[in-house]
Amino acid sequence: MEYPTDSARDTAVCAIADAQRRFADVQSGAAAAPASVTIGSVSESYAANTAAAIDATPKAQAAEYYRILCLYADVYRGCS
Repeated sequence: MEYPTDSARDTAVCAIADAQRRFADVQSGAAAAPASVTIGSVSESYAANTAAAIDATPKAQAAEYYRILCLYADVYRGCS
């Protein structure tokens, strides 16, 4: 794995930490979505809590962390 810029590693670490916080918020219930939103004369209601629909299993978390890492690092898999 290589980082294309000097700041890419630090940025990747921060992005993964943000994702960890989001997953922790979902698991604790702190990331509850609003039941409805109104902006001016436009209103929209949500039937279900979208935070409950977020997959926070360990497998989903690992996939998200890997996806984030690939945004900032050159990850090579397989033989060279």
